[in-house]
Amino acid sequence: MHIANNYDLFHGNSPEAVSAFSRQWVLLRDSDQFNLDWITRQVTPGAVLYTHPDLDVVSVEDNLRVGGKLVVMGVALFAEQPDSSFVDVLRHKLKGADGNIASVVIDMCGTYVVIHCFGNEIEIYTDPAALRGVYYK
Repeated sequence: MHIANNYDLFHGNSPEAVSAFSRQWVLLRDSDQFNLDWITRQVTPGAVLYTHPDLDVVSVEDNLRVGGKLVVMGVALFAEQPDSSFVDVLRHKLKGADGNIASVVIDMCGTYVVIHCFGNEIEIYTDPAALRGVYYK
C-alpha cells in the first residue's frame, strides 16, 4: 500500500496535496477515507485503489491465465517489442507464464508498479530498481 509521508495532507484536500503527490497512488481498505478527487478502482472486495489523474494506469482483467486482474501503474514496456501495444504484449506473455507473474514482470522496462488482484488477495511487484516505491502503513 502506497501511503504518502504526510497522510494528513490528503484529508485536507489542499492544493499542496494535489501537487505534492501527483502521479502517485494509494491502496486502502474500503472503510478508509480518502478525500482527494482521484480516480477510484475497486481492486478486490475489500480494497480500493486511488490513482492521481496524471498517473498512467492500465488494467487487464480478461483472458489472464494467472486469474484475477492486473493493474499496471507508471511507465512500462517490453524492450523486445517497443512498437506493440503494451496490453497485447502483456496478455501474450501471461498466456505462457503458468501463473508466474514475476517471470513476466522481470522482462518489463520502465518505472512501474504491478498489482495482481485475485479474490481478496493482492500481490505487488515493482520495477527492478523499485523507482516507484511501495510504502506500507
